[in-house]
Amino acid sequence: MKKIQLLGFESRDLTVRESLHLTREYLGNGVLNVVYYLSDESLIAAKDFNEIGQCMQESDITIPVSLSILHMAGITSKSRETETTRNLYLKGLLRLLSRGHKKTYLITDSAARLEELTSVLKMLQPDLEVAGSVVLNESIRGEDAVNEINGIIPDAVILLLASPERERFVLEQKSKINARLLLSASDEIVHVREDGTLKPGGMRDWIRNRIFRRLAGNVGGGAQ
Repeated sequence: MKKIQLLGFESRDLTVRESLHLTREYLGNGVLNVVYYLSDESLIAAKDFNEIGQCMQESDITIPVSLSILHMAGITSKSRETETTRNLYLKGLLRLLSRGHKKTYLITDSAARLEELTSVLKMLQPDLEVAGSVVLNESIRGEDAVNEINGIIPDAVILLLASPERERFVLEQKSKINARLLLSASDEIVHVREDGTLKPGGMRDWIRNRIFRRLAGNVGGGAQ
């Protein structure tokens, strides 16, 4: 299995087809597996928060969500770029969940983000079964979400929090969650067009990518 190095962190190099094949196995294997969405923002923050690198390396599947990450890892094929910009992993995952009549549970850190996430998922897969959801705050902690999840026993949990909170949730709670798949998603999951392709981020992403490329130039990365 090929590996990629990103800012000193190692991850498996998988195509979307390979990732979905593994995901299909995970949904039936009886244990929790973690899929981690890796964004430029997460990598930039990784130098300050060890949880991000640990989460990336311990996840079963890592999904790059920007062309910057692909290029930094030495991946330049047009097919891999298309997989990323067309958001093909998420579309494939939602089809697997729908066709298999699987239950999904959602976790966010605000009501607005929960509404946005639910809207996007239903837009991409209208018959997706969302069996429950929770908004984390000062009175509802990670362990409270886990208790509710384990009362429902969903097949998949989709987690949408800012970094490093989402990585901390995964590392602290994954051993307690009774589900088959935990998708640790980044904000790119909700920044999509009606066909599911990722939206360009405008000036904010341009600035972020400049910072990211500067860090990448200092540390280096590539495929092995």
